[in-house]
Amino acid sequence: MIINKVLNKFSKISKPKSKFLIKFITILLYFSGKANIKNISRHGDIAPRTAYRQIQNDVPFNEINYEIYGVADILKHELVAIIDCTFLKKSGKCTENLGSFYSSELEKITKGLEASVIAIGDLVDKTAYFLDSELSPGSKYTRERIAKIEALDVQRTRSVEQLDGYKKIEITTTQTKSYVHTTCPQCHREIAYTTCQYCDEIESKISFYLEQLKKNIHLLKQMTKYIVADGFYAKHKFIDGCITLGLDVITKLRVDANLKYLYEGQQLGRGAPKKYDGKFNPKDLSRFEKMNDLDLKMDDEKAELYSKIMYSPQFQRQLKIVVVSKNGKCSQILCSTDLTLSARKIFEIYALRFQIEYIFRDGKSHMGLGDAQVRKASSLNFQNNACLTALNLLKIEHYLDPDHRDKALSIYSKKQQKYNEMFIQTILLNLGENPELYKNQSWYIELKNFGSISA
Repeated sequence: MIINKVLNKFSKISKPKSKFLIKFITILLYFSGKANIKNISRHGDIAPRTAYRQIQNDVPFNEINYEIYGVADILKHELVAIIDCTFLKKSGKCTENLGSFYSSELEKITKGLEASVIAIGDLVDKTAYFLDSELSPGSKYTRERIAKIEALDVQRTRSVEQLDGYKKIEITTTQTKSYVHTTCPQCHREIAYTTCQYCDEIESKISFYLEQLKKNIHLLKQMTKYIVADGFYAKHKFIDGCITLGLDVITKLRVDANLKYLYEGQQLGRGAPKKYDGKFNPKDLSRFEKMNDLDLKMDDEKAELYSKIMYSPQFQRQLKIVVVSKNGKCSQILCSTDLTLSARKIFEIYALRFQIEYIFRDGKSHMGLGDAQVRKASSLNFQNNACLTALNLLKIEHYLDPDHRDKALSIYSKKQQKYNEMFIQTILLNLGENPELYKNQSWYIELKNFGSISA
């Protein structure tokens, strides 16, 4: 197996730790059910007490995954970095990093954990591989009663029922002294203090994401110079931080984004040269360059690309803007800090970003992501990283097989085949037979594929 080759040569991990990792990840490849420590220990030669002790130690999973890419020749492909977060359900009160995070499944902020994941997108195989995961810091944002600010001469309108005829009328009164709310100029939420608690929280999260990128930058720079993220990461602090780290950002902007055309005419008269020439209007794309030679489809509809270099007052820099138009209407606005990238390349790279969502889906559905029944952040990080590293091994095994490379990948089928093979080998070893002698026989192959399905 690839994991054996990598860990046996990995000098940063001791041999006892390496043996435990090989056993732990191998069990995750075929294990089914809730992937907590007690259930995993029942499927292999691992004592629960040993497992609880081992998972509390930090393991450089990012470097292990990088070595796995090297063994599988993935580093020869054209790669981009992807960053995103996923919500993990967690109950209790004593779990570290527990807080209130947005759940896309429930479509609301709820109690649990959030894992920030960095993945590597492969533009050749059109898939993504896991690199590193870390729990986001616990959120302190709660829906508390908002304090009110004193104001004078406030007019209030209220509806009352008139006694004669039972008609509703509106009465406007002026109160000499009352209390009103104030709103944040950025998020337009009602705020209780001079600074917005919600915006401050986002700033602290962006700092955490940048710190995670900084820890992995020595590996990312060897693979790519681009990082792609969804619209949440389109913040001035995040983009400036990535530029400082040497990474160009490709992300998505709001349809009503504040953008300015660069002045391209002749400078006349005295004074400072004219820089800008009007604001961007998503309904008018006449000043954009249309990509006529492209045949692109998005959501089974024909899409057209328009590109132009514009200035963003929000990010205080020039950006390569790509407008995706469907049926003559502006559908998406993509941007890149690398002004030399073509419109098609920006579109392809951002489309690859969605592959990280498949990592979240397969990790939660099949690999035990979020099933750890532990409280320490170090143990939770170990479990999350181990589950997604095992997912990497299953995906790489599929793409390295020339007979199955062009077929759809089913993680369920891969795990079922691994379990069947483990069960067959266990029976043969107990009968005193060598499993290697039977691997090419028809009955062995038939039993190995028993219960597997196509994707």
